[in-house]
Amino acid sequence: MNKTPEDIYEFPCTMPFKIIAHRKDDIEAIIREILDTQGFDSKTLEVSIRPSKTNKYWAITMPLTFESKEQLDALHKALNDHEHVIMTL
Repeated sequence: MNKTPEDIYEFPCTMPFKIIAHRKDDIEAIIREILDTQGFDSKTLEVSIRPSKTNKYWAITMPLTFESKEQLDALHKALNDHEHVIMTL
């Protein structure tokens, strides 16, 4: 049986949120803007950005607290809808 986020996480839940994005100079500002539109205070977040081994992509990680599965899903969708975001984990 496949487990759902409700089976794995107990909300509210703080977890490392990861984004893989194309290597663009302004990607941090883009990510922070999306986070702000989703109700997060991006100014207070500690964001780690590392280049991929090939220097083609950014690996972005930040701790986020989600109040519900719906909030988690909405952030995944908002980020994955952006043209520079490849995937979220």
